[in-house]
Amino acid sequence: MELTRSPVLLCIRSRDLSNLNNYGSSGTMSLFQSIEADDHEQLTIQMLSCILPNSWYNLSSTIGNNVLRFIETGDSELTTITIPNGSYNIDELISKVKELLDANSSNNCTYTLTYDVITNAVSITHNKTSTITTEFDFLIEPNIRRMLGFTQGEFNITSSNPTISSDRAVDITDTFNSLYLRTNLSNLKVIESSTNKFSNILAHIPIDLQRNDFIIYNPPQPFEMSLNSKSINRIDLSFTFQNENTILDLGRGDWEVNLLVNYRRQPRAERIHKNIHLNINQKLKELEEKQKINDNKINEIKSLRTKYKVK
Repeated sequence: MELTRSPVLLCIRSRDLSNLNNYGSSGTMSLFQSIEADDHEQLTIQMLSCILPNSWYNLSSTIGNNVLRFIETGDSELTTITIPNGSYNIDELISKVKELLDANSSNNCTYTLTYDVITNAVSITHNKTSTITTEFDFLIEPNIRRMLGFTQGEFNITSSNPTISSDRAVDITDTFNSLYLRTNLSNLKVIESSTNKFSNILAHIPIDLQRNDFIIYNPPQPFEMSLNSKSINRIDLSFTFQNENTILDLGRGDWEVNLLVNYRRQPRAERIHKNIHLNINQKLKELEEKQKINDNKINEIKSLRTKYKVK
């Protein structure tokens, strides 16, 4: 579709938004003057660039991946340890897990966790494997299994199997390896796999693993999304993980995003379809109005029959 006039560039800073949530990841921009398309035009929108702080924790109670459950010989129930919220690399994580396992071992076991960078796997054992059995429960969600490289299941340290090792790749991001920019602007152009339905996603942003740094994203070919509406007076912006119900806590860090709104000539087929749709709606309104008038007349006649007792 050809451009009909110059586009509008929206330069947005999170600190300027209203209704900014407590995590700093979503807010609203209300335009002083609406962006309006003519009848022959269609609005489209693109994310040209964004700057985001990599300030969220890859392990946290907010995400729900900070728990490890285990049971040792003689225990009557599972012991649950909670890893403090934070941004961990794999070495820092296994060091903290070891510390908490040792502190919560009912049999005073000393645990050893090692990470092999060549195989990208974690191994776990302890110093009393000949007499003490330990079962790690990775069935109950939430837990840290993906960060340690384990599938959903139960893994046992025994005398015959003194060491357990990752049976899947260690993923220190816990699969939270990209962000999505979502808006309130309606469209039927994006489908996401988590729901298999049309989505409110405008852009996908890969995550650089450099914690406490800034993600600078300039897509070489920004996705251009056609809008159903012919006017924009408010834009709700929200950065989320793929599951938008999982909270993205930016620690109130500031971010910036540049959006481009284009005016494009609406394809003739779409104009015809829209005109037909408008005509149908107009005819329907006219029929509904006639029906209302007829209903009123019928009610008047019924009232007169009742008043004069006409049979």
